[in-house]
Amino acid sequence: MTQTQAIRLVCRAIVVYLLFWTISDLIALPHEFLAVEEAWNYPGLSTRGTFYLRDQILFLAANVLRIAIWLALALWFYQGGPRIQR
Repeated sequence: MTQTQAIRLVCRAIVVYLLFWTISDLIALPHEFLAVEEAWNYPGLSTRGTFYLRDQILFLAANVLRIAIWLALALWFYQGGPRIQR
């Protein structure tokens, strides 16, 4: 195995690993949406309900941000494999 092939193989393995985490976060996304909806319809949106809603929105935003970062890193490693050897 040449150095070029080894670098490409390692980059592809990292891409598979990142795509695994992306899929894992995508599977959790419907739960996050439902949690925000539940918090939105919290009866009597008191102070505790407001904190709960804000908490759930932040969890959803973090999950979406994580998915975007995983995909960007996977794309970078997929395209960057040949560039790393230079």
